[in-house]
Amino acid sequence: MVIPEQPWLDGINAGDGFVRQFVAVALGEGLTVEGQLTGAEDVGGLQLALFASRPGRFPDDPPFVEGHEDLCVMAGAAPMGVAAGGRLRQEIYADEHGLATWQPEPVATVHLDLVDALAFEALTGRAAPPPVVDAATYTQFGFPWFDLIDATGEDIAAAERLADVRSLADLEGRDEQPLPIPEAQVIRLLALRASVA
Repeated sequence: MVIPEQPWLDGINAGDGFVRQFVAVALGEGLTVEGQLTGAEDVGGLQLALFASRPGRFPDDPPFVEGHEDLCVMAGAAPMGVAAGGRLRQEIYADEHGLATWQPEPVATVHLDLVDALAFEALTGRAAPPPVVDAATYTQFGFPWFDLIDATGEDIAAAERLADVRSLADLEGRDEQPLPIPEAQVIRLLALRASVA
């Protein structure tokens, strides 16, 4: 089976073809990546930045970006940040267009607040989604795991700044063992790289 390459990222680049999954945790407990990198947990959530291409790099006009609107999280909601969770094999490839393609400053940024189930229900008026199934339970019930085969990809090294980020398990003093996955549950998919003209 061949699938198109998708630009997704499930966590923090840990190097050697692994990422540490994003895990939402309460601020103020010293468990976030933000706290490990800055020594404080003041911002929380996730911050995303959009960089426009430099003129003449692509045929299309850059996307129109309007001013952003701030959405307030309800008062009293426990602020949350992102911790480095379990290891997940996932390679991260260098941008095929190169750094010189993009403007040095973002044209837009967005801050995503993370909230717990109670705050979610209060904010949206909807029941919170059920908890996710953990990897051990997923494997126990025989669900498939996927291995993306990409012979041409070259994983980039973890940023030096992230080299010393400790996992949530390590910070909490828990032992972290790899999950054994039966070979029969692994489906291997061939990555198909699309060329950009």
